[in-house]
Amino acid sequence: MMMQYGNIRNCKSLRKVSAILVSVAVMSITPSTADSQTLHWFRFTGWQDHTIAYGVSDTGIVVGCSYAMSNSCGGGYAQSIKWEPGPPVRVIDSSYSSAAYDITSDGNTIIGVRKSPYENIRVYSKQGDAPITDLFAIGFVPSSCLGHPPDAGNRLLPLSCAIADDGKVASYKQPSLTSNTAYAYVHLPTGPGPTLSPPTRAFGISPNGRWVVGAGSTNPNAINYRPFRWDLQTGQVDWIQVLDAGDWMFPGSGPRVGAVAVSDDGVVVGITYDSQRQKYVGFIWRSDDDYTLLPDNAFPFSISRDGSMVVGVVYENNRPPYAFVWTPQRGFRDLNQLYSDLLRPGDRLLGATRVSRNGRYIVGWGTRSDGRQYGFRLDIPPHRCAADINADGNVDDSDLLEVLSQFGSRCP
Repeated sequence: MMMQYGNIRNCKSLRKVSAILVSVAVMSITPSTADSQTLHWFRFTGWQDHTIAYGVSDTGIVVGCSYAMSNSCGGGYAQSIKWEPGPPVRVIDSSYSSAAYDITSDGNTIIGVRKSPYENIRVYSKQGDAPITDLFAIGFVPSSCLGHPPDAGNRLLPLSCAIADDGKVASYKQPSLTSNTAYAYVHLPTGPGPTLSPPTRAFGISPNGRWVVGAGSTNPNAINYRPFRWDLQTGQVDWIQVLDAGDWMFPGSGPRVGAVAVSDDGVVVGITYDSQRQKYVGFIWRSDDDYTLLPDNAFPFSISRDGSMVVGVVYENNRPPYAFVWTPQRGFRDLNQLYSDLLRPGDRLLGATRVSRNGRYIVGWGTRSDGRQYGFRLDIPPHRCAADINADGNVDDSDLLEVLSQFGSRCP
């Protein structure tokens, strides 16, 4: 049942509430969707015919990149793309190689990375229809694979940057080819912002701009990284202790353990290492005494603004990867099973890279019957109670008055 601007859109709802008034009976309130769930696949025509979605706004605008699977890691020829309901997928940056990674809640500002043939990687910003602006250089980072999905090997944590709704951008800078020279960096709307001492890298920032998360070490000579959460209001850095938390870093490829996303109230998701079982483990962290471990080989990439939804990818031996969603109410679920009615034969949701800040959209990558890789956007509108006639989240006398005011009229 859907209610917009005070108009009753479902005659059954009117009859249902009328029956309640007449019989004064007690009925259970069952959830129904405000709008239908939909799944959209992104196909980019041309020789770069594989796509991946990395970011999505609260309004459903999607950003990511297209690339050619025949070339390793996009062959250095990934292109930043944008899709919004209505127009087709379009390229927003066609430089040597680029990928759009994040977008603000209102869909107005996009950020991403692009590189030159000499591996000099820069973070860029694009506001509305204005030209792309380079914000800062990450530096010379070898073997960086733009446009390639995170994998179960050296790239669990993709080269990344993230933007808050107040315009802060979290990333890092690496002034030399030595990995331990990298340091977490926050770019402000007014220019350069705060940094952390090396070796640290920032991967995510909360939508409200307070928290930054990433991976690093307090030992400048160490390659044993662990996740951190940085409070930009106080300057405090919390080194997250989940299991052993530390892991060694592949030279040139970056850490495989770290915090990747954070909610407005500081709930962190990331990847840690269980040295006893020799497995990488995803986690949802509230404090060192309050955290949730995800199933083995499940790696989270994103969390909603209020911390109520986490999405990511599961890599298991002897089977293709699959996208997952986690909620406190229902726990861990395979998106392919949860939304099987939206999939056609040959479709598979391989990984979820982002959930929109409001929790309505999930984006990522998958495959279809033609064998190509496609970015996808899953639209899962919030559920409402059938008796919530005016859709304000409450069942009260205002719903009753709405019914009475329309009682006896014909539904449009």
